[in-house]
Amino acid sequence: MKLTLLLIVLLLIVISGGFGLYTYQKNLSDNETKKHDITELLLIINGLDSKVNEYALRNRYNLDNNYDKLARSSSLLNKSIEDMKNIYFTDTDVTSNLLHIKFKDLKNELIIKKDLIENFKSHNSVLKNSQKYAPIAGKKLILIAEKEKLPDAAKLYREVIIELLEFSLLNSTSSTDKLELLLPKLLETEEQMPEDALSTSIEFMNHVNTVIKEKALT
Repeated sequence: MKLTLLLIVLLLIVISGGFGLYTYQKNLSDNETKKHDITELLLIINGLDSKVNEYALRNRYNLDNNYDKLARSSSLLNKSIEDMKNIYFTDTDVTSNLLHIKFKDLKNELIIKKDLIENFKSHNSVLKNSQKYAPIAGKKLILIAEKEKLPDAAKLYREVIIELLEFSLLNSTSSTDKLELLLPKLLETEEQMPEDALSTSIEFMNHVNTVIKEKALT
């Protein structure tokens, strides 16, 4: 199953910064208590980061109905970073210049990750909307085609719906190829359908194209 660039970055970012911070802090010898406390916070941050990645993937593959868990984990991750900053990395209390630099790197990476998550949520919401409404519009067209005694048109709409669902849920490359062949036929079929089906045909085509486009982005 192919992962998009967005998800690859989503899975990898922050971890590198956190590991670098841990590497530097474990070599400090001047304050064992502070080392221990920072390590504990890093473990919490790492766990929350894993949760954010898990819930992003669950949303990506429609395993969760909303973004509540993703939003909650992201909020807790941000709070943990802020807590570490306020306790150990204030301007007046710097444990180590090098350590402070690594923390800034980690914080910057978290900001990037936060933006990526928001971008992901935005595109994924558009994708889910079209995944929901494309089959509804397609079924309306099937009923109209059957009423107008256009069996080939009804068959075509069924094929597109099936391939679109397989493409949406399984990310099947064979379905992508089939959809590329079927889409021009939809335009041809549109001319055979009655005039009052035009708005539904346009809606169906728009949702199908949106699923294909947004799937590539998320």
